[in-house]
Amino acid sequence: MKTDFDSKLEHLEEIINRCLCLFAKIDISESEPINLCRKMVYGELTTKDVQGDFELCLSINSGLGLLSTFEEQAEHFDFQDELEIINYFQALLKNLNSLLILYTNENVIGFHGFGDYGYSEYLDSSDFDRLASKNISSPTSLMSNKYFDDELRFKDDFECDYIDKNKAISWLKDRRHFKPIIEVDISLDNPNDIEFTTYEDPYLSIEKYINRLVEKNKKVEYYSNLLKSHNNNFYDLLNDNHAILELNELLSLDFLSFCSKVNDAKNIVIEKEKEKESIFLDFKNNKNISYIDVVDYIIKIGGYSHKNITETKHIKPMIIGENVIAIEKTKKVNIWLQKKICTTSLTSFNTTEYDKVEKNAHIYGRNSNLKKIPELAYDTLFKVKVLNGEEVIKLISIITK
Repeated sequence: MKTDFDSKLEHLEEIINRCLCLFAKIDISESEPINLCRKMVYGELTTKDVQGDFELCLSINSGLGLLSTFEEQAEHFDFQDELEIINYFQALLKNLNSLLILYTNENVIGFHGFGDYGYSEYLDSSDFDRLASKNISSPTSLMSNKYFDDELRFKDDFECDYIDKNKAISWLKDRRHFKPIIEVDISLDNPNDIEFTTYEDPYLSIEKYINRLVEKNKKVEYYSNLLKSHNNNFYDLLNDNHAILELNELLSLDFLSFCSKVNDAKNIVIEKEKEKESIFLDFKNNKNISYIDVVDYIIKIGGYSHKNITETKHIKPMIIGENVIAIEKTKKVNIWLQKKICTTSLTSFNTTEYDKVEKNAHIYGRNSNLKKIPELAYDTLFKVKVLNGEEVIKLISIITK
């Protein structure tokens, strides 16, 4: 028997295939976001389901972008209910985003994206209205901005917003139309269940698995001492056969399965290094780069979007090595960085230096979007204009030296 959700999904698929028929046919019925939306509608989501990763956030971001494109073309649809279907699935994906933010164990998660549809780790009162309303496409105003600001939001000196997740979840659980997330033990039972993603360092996936088992088995102190004996470096620990044996005994692991996963991780790292060499050569020959090219290159060589700060229309905060930089979205790309991280002269680059500025200074004197980035907000900075891939590679090597 076809459910209401499945009927709406079928209608959405018809819209997508009609709009994209000249390019491709897309089957979204078994995509992870759609499957999670289905579980969300029927109150079957578990705490394991809402532990987000890069690929899931990326696919949600892509789905919202696609639906927003259709929404902008609504005047060409034959019936009003087509727009209602689009708005319904937009609301579902936004709700799924919000739940990932609230329930993922990491401090923040997600794909920050580009343009107007980039995933953000920040919530506002409208997100809670939508999560708690019977009609998610036209939500009732349930949470006041005052309650959100006074009770849920923390705000630091750099205008970066965070919320009290536990209090926010408690508020939701008290709402009649919110379907609670089913609590399950998210500790993995078998090392073969460790999932490597194309984005995350495979060793980090193994480390997260170990950390969960350590907590579950109350072996924190013993494990801490084991890590200390390897300079608190998990990679070094995994390269010590005696340490792996200790881990297996400590956590009652399946020895062969765990060693197999460690070996898989090593092979992935080797393949990534080969891929990185190819990326390096291709990018080096790029003579006319955009800010997206620069961001893409930094991500491919191990950098990532700043986990605590959302990009703006004008600037994208990133981390490479242990250093925070900002990519300015200008026609000729500018990279902002702290002067103190440069151990090599930048005289060969088109560089502008900006002196340290006080927080209460009358004139800020630099891109105001930098105020949201604690590391770059008031320190002495370099703004480096990069014109081609070779310059970016050279600058990144200086930053990470």
